[in-house]
Amino acid sequence: SLFGGGGYIGRELQRSLTSSGHTVNVVTRDALIDSATHFGHVIYCSSVTQGDFKSKLPEIVEAHVSRLSKLVQLIKCDSFLYLSSARIYENQIFGSEDAKISCDPLNLSDCYNLSKLLGESIVMNSSLARPSVARISYVVDGLNDHFFAPIHRTRRFQDVILNSHPNTEKDFILLADAVSCLERISLFGKSEIYNVATGVSISFMQLRTLIEETLDCKVEFTVGAKKQAAPKIDISKLHAEFEFRPRDVLEEIKVVLQAEMG
Repeated sequence: SLFGGGGYIGRELQRSLTSSGHTVNVVTRDALIDSATHFGHVIYCSSVTQGDFKSKLPEIVEAHVSRLSKLVQLIKCDSFLYLSSARIYENQIFGSEDAKISCDPLNLSDCYNLSKLLGESIVMNSSLARPSVARISYVVDGLNDHFFAPIHRTRRFQDVILNSHPNTEKDFILLADAVSCLERISLFGKSEIYNVATGVSISFMQLRTLIEETLDCKVEFTVGAKKQAAPKIDISKLHAEFEFRPRDVLEEIKVVLQAEMG
């Protein structure tokens, strides 16, 4: 069962699981949960992942915490996977699943991270069957994701502006790789927390080069943008348990962008 199955990752999970022969039940946000119903393997995808976090705080808390806390008290399932975010490692020293996370409640970005961490805590301290957490890095496919989709729209009319420092680095993972990992964690995972990432940091300068070379447009950075620090994310658990080897994001996205240019 997918909760929040209408989102970017949720839609691809539904498509992939269905094509693999699984019966997928997409549970809508307003659906009434019958405590007598068994939901099988549950993936909780409901999340707020973009936009002005300050204006969306009520939605963030509702999706990551409030709705979740009510659900875990009622639901019967074989496993429950909560989709968290690798954003929680911002400004941390280590990006491993057992790292101790520190947050500043006065920092808006940390407020978002705290909502994800509280969601993790709710799930892992519940009485759910086989609870687990997936901390997902920045998911892209080159076309419909939150990073490249606006670029495709913008570059038809004007130069592209990246609202970031050129030396800021992030861990990007391909949508297909992320979905494959989530499916295996939900069905066969033996651990409590997983990093779903590539373990490779890509700078926005590298992304600028990729975009300019493939989309034939000029890319600039927002003046005064601050460099964001994030540690390398450890994916040794995914590799050991599922032999996961992520594909090269820059190479794969280059192919997608070149095809888009026709």
